[in-house]
Amino acid sequence: MGMMFVGTKYCPHCGASGRRLTVGDASSKECPRCDGALSEVTIANEHVEACLDCGGLWMPLELFDRFCSDADLQSAATGMALPARTQREHEVRYIKCPDCSTLMTRKGYSRGLGIVTDICRTHGMWLDSDELRGIIEFIRAGGLTRAREREAEELERKRRALESERKSLEKQTQIHQRAKLGGIGGWSDLLGL
Repeated sequence: MGMMFVGTKYCPHCGASGRRLTVGDASSKECPRCDGALSEVTIANEHVEACLDCGGLWMPLELFDRFCSDADLQSAATGMALPARTQREHEVRYIKCPDCSTLMTRKGYSRGLGIVTDICRTHGMWLDSDELRGIIEFIRAGGLTRAREREAEELERKRRALESERKSLEKQTQIHQRAKLGGIGGWSDLLGL
């Protein structure tokens, strides 16, 4: 996952045009990460709130879904120039929703990606600097498809194991019922053959 410095014309990783954000008025909300003021910004005609100090983004969950599925929004998001976060925190820190001040839920975007987003189910999602770009690059590289395939394989493996266990329990139940009704029919029943 890469970043672009302010003033860069093209992304050094993907070649996307380095579009500047259209910065609007200051928001009344504070950044949940660094306590700076959030500003209203426009990315490809979509309005989000950004911290111009740490580079974090605040957006509704529906808008995040559109960023993940719309190629034009993805290009705009990967080409935006936000300040890079200068220092990563090493400790897990729950942050408050900029709208309601309740602690947000931390959720990993996809197993193995290493990006943990902060979500308020009522108001939206906080993405630290470069996390939106990292998620979009992951999706474009087929990571989401591969993750879904791995999940489907794991579910199928678990389903087969449960089916095998169910058959084994049925067989044990049949043997037990035969034994209760008049004895065991022979060594083959006892051994489950």
